Amino acid sequence: MVAAAVRLVAPEFGYSAEKVSKVMQAGFRNIVEDHFAKLLGYSQDPENASDALGVWWQEGYRIRNAVVHEGRRASEDEADEAIGSALQLQRDFTERLKNLGLSSKLPQVPINVKEEADRARDAAGALDK
Repeated sequence: MVAAAVRLVAPEFGYSAEKVSKVMQAGFRNIVEDHFAKLLGYSQDPENASDALGVWWQEGYRIRNAVVHEGRRASEDEADEAIGSALQLQRDFTERLKNLGLSSKLPQVPINVKEEADRARDAAGALDK
């Protein structure tokens, strides 16, 4: 979502196609802090921020990294927090785009996103049994 958001809104803030392409080649942290956060008015220090981006970074992205890079299995509570923080960031991001007059840039998201996420989590959990 973060990379897609930057690709969608950066041109509205004067980024050329070439600059957007270069940004997408940067590391994820750079994309988050120097572009997503800056363009949309989030704190550029998500490690310590209490806005929706900071909460997702601390509760969702950290868990994701532990699972992907350390092979750790997330607990059900951690998974719930990660999904919840991602959904909250998506809602907050949507509101920020609307407030900037950029709601036409929003992709169509199913109304029942939480139900779909719960269904996907349950299906993934069934694979472990």
